[in-house]
Amino acid sequence: PLSSPKAAPQLPPAAMLPVPRSEGMKVEPVTERYPNGNIKVERQVILDAAGNYINQGTYTMHDPDGKVLKTGEFQNGKQEGKWVQNLAKDEGQLFSAEQQKEFASPFVSEATFVDGKLQGPWTIKDRDGKKIIEWNFENGVRHGNWTWWHSNGQKWLEATSRNGSLNGELMEWDRDGKIVSQSAYIDGRVLAKVVGWHALGQKHYEGAYL
Repeated sequence: PLSSPKAAPQLPPAAMLPVPRSEGMKVEPVTERYPNGNIKVERQVILDAAGNYINQGTYTMHDPDGKVLKTGEFQNGKQEGKWVQNLAKDEGQLFSAEQQKEFASPFVSEATFVDGKLQGPWTIKDRDGKKIIEWNFENGVRHGNWTWWHSNGQKWLEATSRNGSLNGELMEWDRDGKIVSQSAYIDGRVLAKVVGWHALGQKHYEGAYL
């Protein structure tokens, strides 16, 4: 059973985060509000070479009750550095319904961007800091290990991506660590196992094909 609800993890307000300033650029604050008057978004903007306003500096989004939902930073209109988002539920269908039942909300998503593209681990945790999912990215493309966990800390699913495609073994375990399924991929295509037998029941050959 889930424990009693705890307060959502607190994210730093925009005022506590550094505002990058480039020489010759005037950074202007922008505030967007909900119909009830509460702040929805706090951000900074600059004019680009074409005369258009683009995001530059800290960015904070609040829910209608004033709780911080998302924080991060922009550089020249692109996400840069660490971004953190609180999710009341799995709003983007990032994990299974079964996982959502196992873990306690709110969920916290943490990811790092370089020049507007995901770079390194993107992790989602529950309110108690337990990892639910972790993907790895390189230049905005899924690359490296990606792992799902059970709420008891046991791995649920693990696979490896290379340049956005599955490569290598995909393993699935139950809550007790017993292997549920196992398959292999090459460039996103599953390897099918094939076995040939002699008439008397002896194995003749064994291999795999795409």
